[in-house]
Amino acid sequence: RDTAEKFFKSVSGLVKFAKVQSNDRTIKTITALEDGKAAKVEIELTLKGKKQPPGYEVWNLIDGQWFYRETTK
Repeated sequence: RDTAEKFFKSVSGLVKFAKVQSNDRTIKTITALEDGKAAKVEIELTLKGKKQPPGYEVWNLIDGQWFYRETTK
């Protein structure tokens, strides 16, 4: 399986476990990196009415399609 599929399946499981609704997750910022070939996405999450620390995702543009890139930061 490709990385994006694994990521979305794991996030989907976490969302179901945490009972996160679509309006609980908001994209705050998208910052282009590496001459537009990657982007850092800041995510804001609210769980049970409490804001959580922001999370970050990095996406790469490969052959005209965006793919999630796993990162430890």
